[in-house]
Amino acid sequence: MHPELPLVVESREGHEPLPFTVRRIVCGGYTGRNRAEVERHTKELEALGIAPPKETPIFFSVASYLATVGSAIEVQSPFTSGEVEFVLLFGPAGPWVTVGSDQTDRFFERHSVAAAKQLCPKVIAGTVWPVAEVEAHWDALVLRSWVRSGRKRRLYQEALLATMLPPAALVPGVRRHAGRELEGVVFFSGTVPTVAGEVVYGDAWELELADPRLGRAIRTQYTVQVLDRKR
Repeated sequence: MHPELPLVVESREGHEPLPFTVRRIVCGGYTGRNRAEVERHTKELEALGIAPPKETPIFFSVASYLATVGSAIEVQSPFTSGEVEFVLLFGPAGPWVTVGSDQTDRFFERHSVAAAKQLCPKVIAGTVWPVAEVEAHWDALVLRSWVRSGRKRRLYQEALLATMLPPAALVPGVRRHAGRELEGVVFFSGTVPTVAGEVVYGDAWELELADPRLGRAIRTQYTVQVLDRKR
């Protein structure tokens, strides 16, 4: 059974509910437009023992049940971290864009990127925008994330979408994994380098997709609970 997400479309006309059934999740990686920035992110991962891919960008699928708009997730390992990404959702009245996090198990990522992604829920904000409202100023949109560890909170990622490949360049890769029929597909764009140049683990993550041209933003946050195997 595919999960249904209780989303809300925020448009210039107002707000309306969007019950969205997730048929497929496709994740992208190494999707930076600036190859120097892609190389910087690659080095962040290499520092964790994660080998770079042979070709970029990369695309792979994970289970649809991993999608959630919840404010808390559970993971098996303390070595997981969030990745702020723009998220495209495809449907008859779409597509729509929002912000999400491709939480990833960094230990398993050394052995298999796909397995590392499959081990963690994929958090999606509950508000979406019609892509048609932002495509003319797409490059001006801004992705940000903050990580919290104990009482400490700090900016973790920040980048313009101008630094990432646009949807038109990514959708062909999505189709190769999901088929030509994209209804019900959720696409995670791949992430941007961290502010400090290192991947960290945290107790909670805050995400933002900001639209400075229209003076609005989509925000969400979630906590991470490591399951206690002794119980």
